[in-house]
Amino acid sequence: MKKLQAKTYLWTYANKQYMPWIPNFAPRAVGKYYARQAPYIFGTFYEGENDIWLYSYLNYYVLSRVLWDSKADVDAIVEEHYKKMFGPGAPEMKEFFDTLEKKWLYKVVGNIVETSLGPTVVRPPEFKLWQEIYDPAFMARARQLFDTAAKKCAKAPDARERIEFFRRNYLANMEEGARRFAAKCDERDAWNAVIPQISAAEKPVIDGKVDDKAWKKVSPLWLVPRKNEKNEVKTLVYRCRDKENLYFAFVCEEPFTDQMATAPRKTDDPKLWMDNTIEVLLDTAGKRNFHQQFIINSDGVVTDLIMKHNKADYKWSAPHKAKVSVIPGKQWSAEICIPLKGLAPMEKSDRIHANFTRIRILKNRKAKTVLYNWCRMMGGHRADEFGVLHFNDPGRKTLLADGDFEKPTTRNSTRLGQWSSTEGFNRDTEYYRTSGASLRFEGKRKSARQWFKGLKPGTAYELSFYVRMEKVSAAGPRGGLYARINDSGKAAHYLPKIPLTGTMNWTRHVYRFKTSPKSVTTANTIDFNFFRATGKAWVDHVEICEVKEKH
Repeated sequence: MKKLQAKTYLWTYANKQYMPWIPNFAPRAVGKYYARQAPYIFGTFYEGENDIWLYSYLNYYVLSRVLWDSKADVDAIVEEHYKKMFGPGAPEMKEFFDTLEKKWLYKVVGNIVETSLGPTVVRPPEFKLWQEIYDPAFMARARQLFDTAAKKCAKAPDARERIEFFRRNYLANMEEGARRFAAKCDERDAWNAVIPQISAAEKPVIDGKVDDKAWKKVSPLWLVPRKNEKNEVKTLVYRCRDKENLYFAFVCEEPFTDQMATAPRKTDDPKLWMDNTIEVLLDTAGKRNFHQQFIINSDGVVTDLIMKHNKADYKWSAPHKAKVSVIPGKQWSAEICIPLKGLAPMEKSDRIHANFTRIRILKNRKAKTVLYNWCRMMGGHRADEFGVLHFNDPGRKTLLADGDFEKPTTRNSTRLGQWSSTEGFNRDTEYYRTSGASLRFEGKRKSARQWFKGLKPGTAYELSFYVRMEKVSAAGPRGGLYARINDSGKAAHYLPKIPLTGTMNWTRHVYRFKTSPKSVTTANTIDFNFFRATGKAWVDHVEICEVKEKH
């Protein structure tokens, strides 16, 4: 202002950016900020986009009052608003909204760090938003405040109606955000595998060839496109451990090994991720707030780093041994041994969180699918998005066989392991979620059945499976994709009750059912039906597991 020798125009960004369901409610802060700036500005543009407009309503109102009279008492404006809006329920609603403002200012956007671009807000990750800031205790208190405010307005129907309006448009939206986060966590935690223990004599030789017996202890993990793309190449990840080390191996199908893109690099080059690479990401501490990362390119160069608060520390280093091998025109592979002593101490002795990625970069041709992950939660590069590696069998047993459709079809494509279909199967090896294949329903091939044993009478079970859909439309009553489970007590369970239609990326669906009291364990069936429908639907990783009900 001194240099200009005049007042200036102010443009303020008060929008949320990428945090749906969270209210950016800050009327007191907005009003007082502009009151302080009033002597120095002749006008302003307040840019406050939001996913839910009502979240900012009081910000706009107080801003308008201050722009009209910069000496107005902001706190008095807010207090007056609560009293007139909510009547006898004002004290409870004031506590709710004041808590929202404090959480937004001090917990959500209050972490400001200096960067080369100037002060930058470091926003909390999603797990911190819903587990620490807007946690279950806050939600319970908020519900209590709304209930109390509504009761106090029994003789003030207009105020009570407004309270219920804000319950629907504030609290209910936040509860929906929390519910969606919980569902994502359930899907993430369901993405798990065992990392088996080996003896000292079984230690794999780290030469990049992936030919040791230790790798065959369990089935490999299959990486899938980070987006809903077709699997252009196969990527398998093997794993094992002993008392001192973790071992991982990647086998990357690559018909164009002569085109694999790398640059001349040294160890710990921060730009190694730009090459044709694989990555091992580990959260051994189990806190889901930081992770250790090992990047290996197809030349065998390694970069290790630790990622905290969305910042990479390339000075961090852990002992490791890694090698790669190339079979021209077929594949490249990598092996790495990582001593546990160089990683963060394990909080839980029986599991770690992990993810595995592949970045496929070619020189003179563009790969149709570049990014592959094991656990495909969001980007998969934050610890709160990792799957689980159990040191021992977690004990979740499915009653179904061949739920990952990894076996080839037989009998003119009418059998697929323990599954049967009179029309035949479309076993899809381009779109899948787990073991390199899924079941695709379209055209005349619209059903699959398996006979299985093990259902107990009067017992709760959970059916889970992944679904992908393209333009599925009902062509008649009850049209779409659904599963039907018949227990031998002649009870039929239709899951879901309303068949699935539409278009969706790979999504995990979970449905509970309870068997009839007269069920026995010898003659149960599950049928998938793509009934009276057009379009395409894929199913993968089908399980039926007993639910251990709490008493």
